[in-house]
This record gives sequence, C-alpha cells and structure tokens, in this order.
Amino acid sequence: MLYSDTVIPTKAAAKKEICEGKINQANSAPICRATYLLSVRSAEEIDLILFADLEKAMAELNACAKHFGQATKELSSGCRGSDGSLALRVVGDRRRRALIALQEALKRHTAFILHGVIPEDLQD
Repeated sequence: MLYSDTVIPTKAAAKKEICEGKINQANSAPICRATYLLSVRSAEEIDLILFADLEKAMAELNACAKHFGQATKELSSGCRGSDGSLALRVVGDRRRRALIALQEALKRHTAFILHGVIPEDLQD
C-alpha cells in the first residue's frame, strides 16, 4: 500500500474512519493514508480525464485522416495545381502530430490502468 497496510479504499471511507475516531494519532500511518486519499483526485476522476484525452486524440486523428484523404484525391485528380504538394505536406504533418498525440494519450491511459501511474499534470 501507499502509506500503510491498512486499506481505506475511498474518500468517503476515509472521512468515515476519521469521523468515527478509528483513525487517530495512535495509528498514524492510516491517518496519513486517509489524508492522502482526501487530498488527491480519485481513480475514477483520473480515469475519466485520461479517457477523455484519449477520445479527443482519436477524434483529431480521424479528422486529420479524412483531410489527408481529401488532399490526396485532389492532388491525384489535378484539381489543386501547383500548391497541391504543399497542401498534402501540411495535412500530412498535421496527421503525424495527431498520431503522436494519440500515442501519448494511449501511453498515459495504459500506464494508469495497468500500473497505477498518475501523470504528473494530474497529481495536484
């Protein structure tokens, strides 16, 4: 466990333990655990934030892939003229950045789910 072998699974349980006097100075390790639980985001909140980031990154990649497909069609049909290759390069760069963002979001979410690693920006 993080601070002790005593398991206090939720913020509500930690508050109840403190209010009922089960956690006091005599067993200070659990009070540290309870204080820790009351001061950080819950696992559910972190999971929701990371999953929302993952969905946002997937949506951005899908939009970029659609634009990339359209640019490719326009370039192959000759509609774009001389700036077609530049447009394709710009859209390709945007798609590449979106893919990198998706990979990062997936790493963060997977690290949290599998190993309990809380990203630094969510550790307030």
